Amino acid sequence: MNPRNTLLLLLVLIGLGGYLYFVERPSQEREVAAKKFVDLLSQKDADGVKSMSPVWLHFGGPGGAAVLGLLSTAEPVSVGGLPYLAVLVPTAPVPVGGGLLYVPQAWVTPADIGVEGVTSIYVSMGITSKQYL
Repeated sequence: MNPRNTLLLLLVLIGLGGYLYFVERPSQEREVAAKKFVDLLSQKDADGVKSMSPVWLHFGGPGGAAVLGLLSTAEPVSVGGLPYLAVLVPTAPVPVGGGLLYVPQAWVTPADIGVEGVTSIYVSMGITSKQYL
């Protein structure tokens, strides 16, 4: 086989491997993560995600930047002797990731939109906000 053809074939195979690793694999991982989140939402038990309450998390207190999140439990924990609440702040467009933040209780207010509303807003990257807010 001609060395030039061998090099060309090697470059094509490297390109295909890169495509599969950097494009297809992350896409499949996002699909699996989205399916896991949908499965969590469809659970019937009261201890799952359905029992979480949608809330506004106001960074710096009321009047600060507001972020939609899910209150994992209404019972505060003590951090430095002050009451803090655990709020799950999802990421868009696949709300499986995100962060669990412990924030001062005064920063958290109820959001009357339901878990489905929060999910829709994050999955649509804010496009459905007017339907729920």
